[in-house]
Amino acid sequence: MTYTLTLRPKRQLTLPQAVIETLGVNIGDQLTIKLQDQQATLIPNKDLALNALKVIQQAFTESKITESDMQALVQASRHRHN
Repeated sequence: MTYTLTLRPKRQLTLPQAVIETLGVNIGDQLTIKLQDQQATLIPNKDLALNALKVIQQAFTESKITESDMQALVQASRHRHN
């Protein structure tokens, strides 16, 4: 879909309701604008956080470290620093 937006005097844009619904954002949510080759892409920050979490989960899975191993490492680190 394509929408035409008007830049207001205070450099504000109003997003159409269909865009809000498609992105799954609400009043107060933050969006990141990615600029590339004179084009802008809106990305809800919660999507960025979820993608980062997926990367972390993937790295954890690939590391072959179990959750109990990780907890033991955290406990050992706490004992060293207390």
